[in-house]
Amino acid sequence: MHRLIISSTEMLRKLIDLYLDALGNHSSLLCYKICHLVRYCIREFWVVFKTDFNLTNAMEEFQELVRVNGKELHCRLIDVSQIDAQEWCRKIAQQIKSNSSKKRKSVATL
Repeated sequence: MHRLIISSTEMLRKLIDLYLDALGNHSSLLCYKICHLVRYCIREFWVVFKTDFNLTNAMEEFQELVRVNGKELHCRLIDVSQIDAQEWCRKIAQQIKSNSSKKRKSVATL
């Protein structure tokens, strides 16, 4: 049997392995897509990137790998520092607002 859920750090490590394979196969498009997936995760699950020490270390390793291989565009995609605190606060406020409006709607239908 296998686990259906893996930690964020394990997932990033698997993506790093895929990135390395793509580099070895000279597949720049696949490298780009992997970086876009990581960027999506950063934008959607930014709290994890701020609170998980192991994930932060793995992310730094990934950024260094990308930088060493001269992929500047890819480096900008996975740069955690580009998402500023104001944007994060705005996202939290939006989530709280949407959750509270859902509760009101469900109460109103009763």
